[in-house]
Amino acid sequence: PRSGTTLIEQIISSHSQVEAEGEILDLRESFRTHGEILNSDISADDKASACVAVMTAYLDKLRARQKATYFTDKMPYNFMFVGLILSVMPNAKVIHCTRDPLETCFSIYKQNFAGSPAYTNDLTELGQYYIAYKDMMKHWQNLFGDRIYEANYEAMVDNSEHEINNLLAFCHLESEDG
Repeated sequence: PRSGTTLIEQIISSHSQVEAEGEILDLRESFRTHGEILNSDISADDKASACVAVMTAYLDKLRARQKATYFTDKMPYNFMFVGLILSVMPNAKVIHCTRDPLETCFSIYKQNFAGSPAYTNDLTELGQYYIAYKDMMKHWQNLFGDRIYEANYEAMVDNSEHEINNLLAFCHLESEDG
């Protein structure tokens, strides 16, 4: 959160082929429906099937309401599911929104999120959470580097035209006047 996800979503969804879904809970709901994915007693094949079921349910729900060819899901906690998303959805692209760590953490700390997790109100926990998030994203980057694009907030603000063109190229979208 507080890393520029709204800015990036507004930019990318201004393209005629992309629809902004916002911070949707569909992926989390799909996990709840297919909870067997977390069961340590099932076979690897059953876990793989459960992963596919999670992503299929997620996509089916989205397709039922979606009108555009592509969509964005800017739920900040999706960083935890990058491995699943990119393993099961071979055409998926992940846009990793980044911002100066101090700016990000201070913005989280000063924002009063409704029902917020404890880490948002404690600077020590916030720092630990941020480090864990960075470590996880580094892991995903090592595994799926070419399918993860870093959209840096400061770079986007400083050189918008260049950064937008790079973002569109990563998504295999042609530039549009709008």
